[in-house]
Amino acid sequence: MIKSRSLVAGLVFGLAASLVLDVRPGKAFEIPDCAALAAWGQSLAEGTTLQVTDAQVLPAAFAAAPTAEVFGTPFLAWTTKDGSALDKALKSCQRAAGKDKESARAFADARKAASPALRFLKTLEGSREAAETALGRIAAVTEVPPALLAQLSALAQSDGDSLAGFKTMYSDLSRLARAMRALPPEEQAVLRQRLAAEVAALSDGLLADGVGALAALPETPAGILEARRTAFDAKRQLGTEAGPLAAAAAEREAEI
Repeated sequence: MIKSRSLVAGLVFGLAASLVLDVRPGKAFEIPDCAALAAWGQSLAEGTTLQVTDAQVLPAAFAAAPTAEVFGTPFLAWTTKDGSALDKALKSCQRAAGKDKESARAFADARKAASPALRFLKTLEGSREAAETALGRIAAVTEVPPALLAQLSALAQSDGDSLAGFKTMYSDLSRLARAMRALPPEEQAVLRQRLAAEVAALSDGLLADGVGALAALPETPAGILEARRTAFDAKRQLGTEAGPLAAAAAEREAEI
């Protein structure tokens, strides 16, 4: 078992901070006037699309550049409240169009075309929260089993296909993978980078702990057995990364 929790705790807080820093811009979301909304709404009617996640396609009008230009912040940084504000604004502009049936219809069409994106914001917000919650629960584990370390490593190295088929016996890790699948590729990459860094830190900590334990072994038959057990555990816990500790265990056994 891996007993150091200081390294794992960084996984939660570092990852949460990374997600926030990646998706939150400097400017605040702001609804423009009806004329600007009408111009942006015309692009909704063009029919071009944007692949936001593996499962979510939205109108290209919701790409980062046009939404940042019109609303002050890119779409992926919007909150569900921002989405609701846009829906209300489009409805208000539709009413303000009065007897101008063409303009009123254009705002109604824009509101309808925008609705899938606004629903997606709720999914996105929930997935981000689910990822942070799952990581928090993982960090609360008193001892990290080797199997959990191995599967954290596998998730850190996953791509689109392996993430889609990722399976684990750990429910919180399963929730994390499910949340990742619902996130845009850029945010998945942030999660993988943080996971990879924490797995490396955990592995280094385990190696350091093992080398220290070897140095303290008594020069007795029991010490020889413990050195052999350390080498076995290293291979079981660290796999291909166990080389240095296994070699240190063999050296210590020879010394004893």
